[in-house]
Amino acid sequence: MVRSFRATVRTAAVAAAVLFAAISVAASPIAAAQLQRDLVPAQGLVSTRGGGDAVVWSLSDPVLPTLAQGQLNAVSCGAANVCTAVGSTVATTGQEIVLAERWQGSAWAVQATVDPDDATVASLSGVSCHTSTACTAVGSYQHGARTDGLAEAWNGKLWTLQPLPLPQGARSSSLSAVSCSSSSVCTAVGSYDEGTSTLPLVERWNGKSWGTETIPVAKGQALTVTAVSCPSLKICTAVGSTTNSTAETASALRWNGSAWKAQAVPEPPKAQFADLDGVACNGSSSCTASGEYDNSNGTGLALAERWNGTTWSVQTTPDPKGATFAVLAAVSCWSPIACTGVGEWANLAGQLMTLAERWDGTAWAIQPTPTPNPSETNLEGVACPSVSLCVAAGTYALQGFHDVYSTLALQWSAAIWARTPAVNPVGTALSDLASVSCSAADACTAIGETGASSGYPPLIERFNGSAWSVQKMATAPDLAISAVSCPGPHACTAVGSTGLATTAAVAERWNGTSWSLQPTASGAGSNAKFYGVSCPSLTMCEGVGLGGTVLVSTMLLAELWNGTAWTLQSVPLPKGLSFPLLSAVSCASPRECVAVGDGLGSSNQDVPFAEKWNGSTWSLEAVPLPSGASSGTFSAVSCPALSQCVAVGEAGSNGALAELWNGANWAPLSVAPPPQGAPSLSGVSCNAQNSCTAVGEYRYVGAGPSLAERWNGKAWAVQSTPNRFNARNNQLQSVSCTSATTCLAAGTASYRQSLIAFAEIWG
Repeated sequence: MVRSFRATVRTAAVAAAVLFAAISVAASPIAAAQLQRDLVPAQGLVSTRGGGDAVVWSLSDPVLPTLAQGQLNAVSCGAANVCTAVGSTVATTGQEIVLAERWQGSAWAVQATVDPDDATVASLSGVSCHTSTACTAVGSYQHGARTDGLAEAWNGKLWTLQPLPLPQGARSSSLSAVSCSSSSVCTAVGSYDEGTSTLPLVERWNGKSWGTETIPVAKGQALTVTAVSCPSLKICTAVGSTTNSTAETASALRWNGSAWKAQAVPEPPKAQFADLDGVACNGSSSCTASGEYDNSNGTGLALAERWNGTTWSVQTTPDPKGATFAVLAAVSCWSPIACTGVGEWANLAGQLMTLAERWDGTAWAIQPTPTPNPSETNLEGVACPSVSLCVAAGTYALQGFHDVYSTLALQWSAAIWARTPAVNPVGTALSDLASVSCSAADACTAIGETGASSGYPPLIERFNGSAWSVQKMATAPDLAISAVSCPGPHACTAVGSTGLATTAAVAERWNGTSWSLQPTASGAGSNAKFYGVSCPSLTMCEGVGLGGTVLVSTMLLAELWNGTAWTLQSVPLPKGLSFPLLSAVSCASPRECVAVGDGLGSSNQDVPFAEKWNGSTWSLEAVPLPSGASSGTFSAVSCPALSQCVAVGEAGSNGALAELWNGANWAPLSVAPPPQGAPSLSGVSCNAQNSCTAVGEYRYVGAGPSLAERWNGKAWAVQSTPNRFNARNNQLQSVSCTSATTCLAAGTASYRQSLIAFAEIWG
């Protein structure tokens, strides 16, 4: 993750300089997972070598760790002890696919579902079961650059897709909830985008097909519809929120069998904001809606409203003691005097926990609920098939992870909430490859991170020319490995850091059989981190990075390994730059190394710089920016000879940054533009002075296909690269070339819920 750690350091440094010592810059692969991008098919140019023989890139996927995971977004019970919950899970391919689970009183079981053939991402957000053998589920799926609504039906034996029409002019759509009053009458609600605004969407099922209906929206307002309940064939109530230029207020709409009409919805006194997320109706004169509102202090509190057939009225809802936020995301009513609302609440420490409240016809009361992981747990749906039984569904974050979720199901019976074991299908775990080094075409080592167990342990894999195998590293608390260098087929050195609030630079050595930790010169408690390493021989390695902090002063880190021990080196700081760091290093020989990095200039812009090691001392070198570029960051450097280095990275709005050092000065190189979008380079490897390969990605229309460029000593040329199937973006983060026609690149392909390590071979 060459780029992500820099962003973490810089953002934290500017926002809170005095806390810089506590910042962990070894970013997890999940941070990149939160960059949501629409899939656009990758394009590229064909590259050929001399004589016309085609040299192509091909995928070579490393071993992918697996992890049981899933999310439940809604639940419905067609009969007592017969319930269906829906959501999504991650497949072994890394794609997010729909998930449906069936509860029959004793255990949950995963059902076989279907996804649209062209879906790159699919998820179900609402479900309604009219009987124990008839359910309809809705959601959305992505295909290409579009997102569209999704509907599936279960007939007691299997799930089948149902075609959905789109409103005229819709560019995208999604469905959030559905309610079926019979097997031939269902109403689904959501939204669609017609280019200039997002409008409410209603789809109506008549037993044979879905049809689109219109909900009126007042001029100057935006209406969001999130839930619907239809107690009879001709009565439906939908709820959500209305936004205008000054406020967001709770909304409710009534359908009388022929048209939708907005209803007046009151709000708690001095509410700054209100939103309804769930609704349950027992008849034409009995509905309960749930959601949240912000009080005069801006604290989010649980909200419940009651429809008596004529008007809506606010009900008093309790909030957990010390809650900084609370929401009732869903509600189910067995009768007008028996309702249950579920959601989540946050305490002063920012932990999200489950929340359930019960209405007995007079007042709402909080019910104790289990919380598997107090760092992040929520309930998204609830269904009460009897007065004494309720089933709730939701999600909790796996301990030690970010954005890796597990299904959660609770059952309320005998006046107690208890957890029931919802199923988590096994899919691909989060994984990332950030650095690769090859001593030969059949001897490569790649390192990164995995989400296969707590704490994002390092992922290290070995490639023998035909297959990948996982290696085991020596352990250390909160170990993060950022770079690797292999001077021979039986020797590699990997560097990084250990610890969180207080870190220490760490190095590990592979002797051809096993990995072992090496003592570093900076020592424990130094807040030192290695980001780059280069080993020009079996007995010499140079590691660089961040040396530590004293308030806002930052030291650069450089350590030399002489085959026996690591020793600390003095590195001059660039003048006028705050928070400088060294991100990469390359040694053409044991007596000549070049390290590159960047720092914040006076105008808060990233400024690249370089340092040169002559065998005894480090000296600072200025790096000019390309014409028109106002900032630049380095990610990698490669020195094929004593008098030549090529460094790559990003140059602000210019896209990719490439610089050439000729032994005396640095000068910008013009990078070939990709077919579309802006290039970004993360890795480079030069096997000779006129033979370099740089890798990264290029971005257009929100996508990020992989990018590889070849430099022949005079000019760069874009090469055609493959991309992992249906990934939102494919970023190659590192490359190692053992000859003019053989390279191995490693990186990460991102999906909505996961990152998947992947590799490409050229030659």
